[in-house]
Amino acid sequence: MKRGLEFGYIGLGQCGGNIANKYAMLGYDAVAINTSSTDLKGLSKIKETHKLLIKDKEEIEGAGKNPDIGEKILTNEIDTVVDFIKAIFNKKYSKIFLCLGLGGGSGCGMVEILSQVLNEFGYEIGVIATLPNEVEPARVKLVALSTYEKIANLSCVTNIFLVDNEKVSKRIPGISLKAKYEFLNTCVAEQIDNINILSQRPSTITSFDAKDLETVLSPRGISIINEVTIDDVDKIKEEVYLTRLFSDSINLSIGADIDSDKLECSAAVFLFDLPKNTGKNIKEKSLQLLQNKVGNPFDVFYGIYESERTNKKGTFTVLLTGIDVSSVKRIQDMSKDFEEKAGEYEKKFNRNNNVNYSNNKTDMLSKFSFNKNKQNTSEVVKKEGKSILDKIKEKNK
Repeated sequence: MKRGLEFGYIGLGQCGGNIANKYAMLGYDAVAINTSSTDLKGLSKIKETHKLLIKDKEEIEGAGKNPDIGEKILTNEIDTVVDFIKAIFNKKYSKIFLCLGLGGGSGCGMVEILSQVLNEFGYEIGVIATLPNEVEPARVKLVALSTYEKIANLSCVTNIFLVDNEKVSKRIPGISLKAKYEFLNTCVAEQIDNINILSQRPSTITSFDAKDLETVLSPRGISIINEVTIDDVDKIKEEVYLTRLFSDSINLSIGADIDSDKLECSAAVFLFDLPKNTGKNIKEKSLQLLQNKVGNPFDVFYGIYESERTNKKGTFTVLLTGIDVSSVKRIQDMSKDFEEKAGEYEKKFNRNNNVNYSNNKTDMLSKFSFNKNKQNTSEVVKKEGKSILDKIKEKNK
């Protein structure tokens, strides 16, 4: 299958490895890095030579949902990790995506440093991350908030595809964890792949090419992608039909919900796959209404394709990039929850660590709050005039 752009995928931790495994299944270059050999064994589509186990030689495997452990192991094994990545990703890539679950120890501990290291090597970095379920314990949610803040503040990271586990749980009540994760991982892999394939498809009306896709994937911020079915292509003659279809696409996507007041993006793609001789049904006014829906972004691309379909059905694909990182509703809700329950969580945290709560206060929550003014690590490194690799090696001396 011909694709427009070369993407590479690095799965960090268990969740990230499972996402990368789906991309390997589709034929992309994909690797997995983990602190647990058990998690690596289940990745059947990733070559054994593309799996890397790193661990503290004096400790048992895994990170125990503690990012500090994941980060420590990465810094101790940074040379091994760098050599591993260079050996496999040894050609030109339009972008390398780091895949991880927000809430784990290995992936969350590695993503910040690894993003900067890869950026120093000249790679453009994207992130595919999953938000935890609402039923997850406090520790997982705190780690998720902390890691999201780090990723959102990294200047070397462009687009962030944020997958929301909770949306599927609500949409399909009673779904098993295995079925849900399989569904989510397949969706996120196939949707990005499908738009990459469409960028190579010709059109007699208007097409969307590989360079257009590269442009759309450049803005920093949240990215949303989804494809929905057009049940009756005759309806696209109606001016407001496409805006209703757009709303359905956003609501039904696996991406995290965005505050409706902030659904503005830097770049947008609207692609139509329709039966033969029906592309003429799309009116300019309808397309203008679509642009208005997302704040009339700086870059807008369209692709209208026709195929030998025998029915009146079609598909509509949306890709939005450069959405404000502070506009994610689940992140807002989790932050608010911790603000309201700060005292309760502090007591539990201190009790778990055998701390006398009445005499020992902690700033546990403060480091997890979303702070737009926080100075990120990459800026600190740049000011010091040192590479992140040099900084790590000095720290490990």
